[in-house]
Amino acid sequence: MRNELLASTGFFRWDGTRQDGTKAAIGYYLFYIELFGLDGQKSVHKERVVIGGRL
Repeated sequence: MRNELLASTGFFRWDGTRQDGTKAAIGYYLFYIELFGLDGQKSVHKERVVIGGRL
């Protein structure tokens, strides 16, 4: 997501697909999230996610 407007509550869901529609590879991914408030305040969050599959 880029330049998305957020409400005060809610969430985003990622289904493991890439921008071109193909499945992302098995492994660890780091989500880097920057949030900007209406008052100009910025907060940064880093979240690790894992994509698994059958071997």
